[in-house]
Amino acid sequence: CPTCGAIFRSRDKFDHFLLTKQIGTGGMSRVFSARDTSLQRDVALKILNRACSQDSNRARQFEREAEITAQMSHPNVVRVFTAGRDQGYFYMDLVSGGSLEAVLRDQKKMPEAQVLEMAIQAVQGLRAANEAGLIHRDIKPGNILFSEDGTPKIVDFGLAIFARDSDGSGEIWAT
Repeated sequence: CPTCGAIFRSRDKFDHFLLTKQIGTGGMSRVFSARDTSLQRDVALKILNRACSQDSNRARQFEREAEITAQMSHPNVVRVFTAGRDQGYFYMDLVSGGSLEAVLRDQKKMPEAQVLEMAIQAVQGLRAANEAGLIHRDIKPGNILFSEDGTPKIVDFGLAIFARDSDGSGEIWAT
């Protein structure tokens, strides 16, 4: 990594995106800071790992996440600009900026007023998703990213379900 010096093996280019730094990792994917070379802008690029990209169920779940997120239009829900497949991997690009998880790790403490404003905005994003019939099911600091102007954005609708698809038991499994 040119920034932190950590050694990891990764391609540096996906489609028209140039990877600059890994900023997050999960069970199914990794997220990188990247440069969109066609539009000359910085983005976050979420790349489904190879095993999941080759698993038709996981790949479909990732595509569904991109579709769900692309349909949302709210200032506190991330926008997916594009999704695709390159070199055997699925990807989608998102807003640039860090995560709440990274902020908490780096700052340890935050002013109460800032936390309250951020929480209100995150809840507004979750409310918009709920009004669209979605239940996020994976809200955590790593799934709140910030845009360049510091606006919190809910991300990772990979575990989201439509309320109409619940099993009627009254139980909803989530993290």
